[in-house]
Amino acid sequence: MQKVESQQNFHHKQDLVGKVAIVTGASRGIGYAIVRNLAKRGAAILATSTGAGKQIDELRGEVNLSYEGRENLPPKIVHQALSLTDTVAHTTLADAIQRHFDGQVDIFVNNAAITDRTYPGELEADTLDRLLMCNIRTPALMVDELVKRRHFRKNSRIIFISSAESVNCDPSVSIYASTKAANEAMIRCYANAFGGKNDAFDFMAETTANSVLTGLTETGGVQQYGPKVWQELQDFWLGKQTIPRLGQVDDVADVVGFLCSHESRWITGSKVNANGGSVALI
Repeated sequence: MQKVESQQNFHHKQDLVGKVAIVTGASRGIGYAIVRNLAKRGAAILATSTGAGKQIDELRGEVNLSYEGRENLPPKIVHQALSLTDTVAHTTLADAIQRHFDGQVDIFVNNAAITDRTYPGELEADTLDRLLMCNIRTPALMVDELVKRRHFRKNSRIIFISSAESVNCDPSVSIYASTKAANEAMIRCYANAFGGKNDAFDFMAETTANSVLTGLTETGGVQQYGPKVWQELQDFWLGKQTIPRLGQVDDVADVVGFLCSHESRWITGSKVNANGGSVALI
């Protein structure tokens, strides 16, 4: 199928200069594309991944190259090795923001997550605990720690990458889908808390919080289950989409980028579709 490249690969307005963004799971796939989008628009980045950061070095080189001939210097891109299974990941993240960016955050993109395909009747306690920790406990504690330390600034953006599976509810992903639905509920609560009505969070007033429902996107993560499952997923999801092509990482990254912009200031507490029409929310 034909791949569609984002126009933002060729032109980026510098609308995020002076902003600091955290992107979790940034070494590949959608997370990598989100960092590339935000950094090319001027945002400094704290990028997390479980590995040593070789991919972040490559991304940094790509971003630096895009700034050749521009008036602005490339933004700072820092890598922080971080695992969602680490019980102190939230404090490690907040410490890194304090150390590298003077404790200032404008954008938090919760992209990192783990997937699972387990049918009812096959679930093991270890699998459940891992999904709950990686997809709910750790990101919740990250946001909480950043709020507790007052790292978020006014007009910040909190974005959780969710999945159309939270609406599709296939039995094989019942727990994974449930964790994504929980993320969406967390986002609605954050929107209510941080918009400006609560004096306790006045330091981050007019902050927006939204979730992005992705569909089938061509990344290594969804192909880990082998070619047979990958083909089955394509047959199912492409048949549901109103735009019948395989999603690319920039299709999602551009939507996230918009939600990080000033133009998105009136969108909060929403589930935003970035799935080619496979799931329709009204």
